[in-house]
Amino acid sequence: MGGQKKRPLAREEKSQATRGDKEESNRISAMHINPKALILPKFDDPEVSKVFKGMKAITLYRTARAFGVNASIAAYLLKTLESKNIIKKSGGFSGHYVWSMV
Repeated sequence: MGGQKKRPLAREEKSQATRGDKEESNRISAMHINPKALILPKFDDPEVSKVFKGMKAITLYRTARAFGVNASIAAYLLKTLESKNIIKKSGGFSGHYVWSMV
């Protein structure tokens, strides 16, 4: 019944060329990495104790906000601090843990 009419060849070629450019730009943007995601803050024990001393509860998202990094980097940071016995898990459940200074 109704429906789309067949497009002229010139218009088809033009639309295919623009589609190829869009796909290429999508690939390039997918390869672009957020520089904030790769920055791991360099910290020493006094710096960490300064940042965490003011917090009632050390949580993943508070740590991310305090250091200005992503939550995944904050999780890595908390795990390394826990392995160095600077902080310890004191509560929480289902991935929403709370740490405290040792």
